[in-house]
Amino acid sequence: MSSMGICSLCKSKCVDVWVTDPCRHEACSKCLVSRDNLASCFECSNEIGFVSCPGSEHGCTFNTSQGPWKEHQVNCMRLPVECPYKCQAIVEKRTLLSHMAADCQLRLATCQFCQDTVFHVELDYHEETCPEGPISCPYCQKENIKRGSLPEHAENCSETPKSCPLKEYGCTFLGLDIVMGEHLSVRNHVSCFLMLKKGLEQRDAEIASLCSQLSACKSDLDTLKNDMQEKSQKRDDEMSNLDDKLTGCKNDLDTLKNEIKDEAPDGAQLFDEKITWAFVTPDVANYVHTSPVYRQRSTKTSFCFTFTVSSTNTLTLNQHLLEAGTPAAGKTFAVTVTDRTKNVVAEKKGLTCADQQVLNWTATQSTFYAVTCVQK
Repeated sequence: MSSMGICSLCKSKCVDVWVTDPCRHEACSKCLVSRDNLASCFECSNEIGFVSCPGSEHGCTFNTSQGPWKEHQVNCMRLPVECPYKCQAIVEKRTLLSHMAADCQLRLATCQFCQDTVFHVELDYHEETCPEGPISCPYCQKENIKRGSLPEHAENCSETPKSCPLKEYGCTFLGLDIVMGEHLSVRNHVSCFLMLKKGLEQRDAEIASLCSQLSACKSDLDTLKNDMQEKSQKRDDEMSNLDDKLTGCKNDLDTLKNEIKDEAPDGAQLFDEKITWAFVTPDVANYVHTSPVYRQRSTKTSFCFTFTVSSTNTLTLNQHLLEAGTPAAGKTFAVTVTDRTKNVVAEKKGLTCADQQVLNWTATQSTFYAVTCVQK
């Protein structure tokens, strides 16, 4: 048998180590292939004469001075190799097949009784315990009984001692069938019956306790189920209530959207009726402006219009309703005139729809004015 060597180059354990002469350093075949120059040692760099074949331990005399070493490595039958069955044996290449067939402990072998395949190293133990292996009864001496069938044979064997059927209740008797009938008489098992009775009572008590626990668990489960049903119903009611509120909100939103379509500045809602304002300037006589009447969200009525005068003069603003019965009828108004900077240039409160002369102020040429009317 050979042993592992350690390659000086890759530091790994290997069986195919080539040895330098005379410094005796080792290198595996894989690392040696990468070396172009074998005139100096790959470990100490000293000059060497040759490198010996890994099979020199088994009698091979080849070295690198005799010819191409790579071809020799392929053909050398004394080269050490590892057993492919992983038994850790290292043998010569020429003896590998015989080792695998006859010597390897991990070669496969067949049980002569059950025909199962096991490792050779385990064969003896397997055959000693194989259920199909033949044995003899130690009591009646009957031979060729399968080892796995011995318990079945013992049950029917009159020579095999058997335990009392009341063994689990404390009886320790062990005897042949011929005396078992007499042993089973009541007088021999009074203590066993008492023990059995005590065991049954204990078991009954345990069953009663378990039944009580089961009943309590069932009660708790029913309570929990009822609580969950109540909570589920409450949640459903709340969801239904929220759905109703959501529907109401959606309806309010739709109504609001419809109102917004006709909404005027400052959030006022448009009435169908309109109020006509007439005012006189030096440039345009009896100029008429018709303003829609708006209802603000505070339920007040207000509206506003703007104009620009082209000359300085006194401006008179007149008001009257186009129709009778409008929301403005019977109401009082406050009228305010502001310029571009929002300064109040004229204001009058307590006006009604019947008033004609509303207010006067001195207008400035080319000045923007805004007239605002608010219902009080």
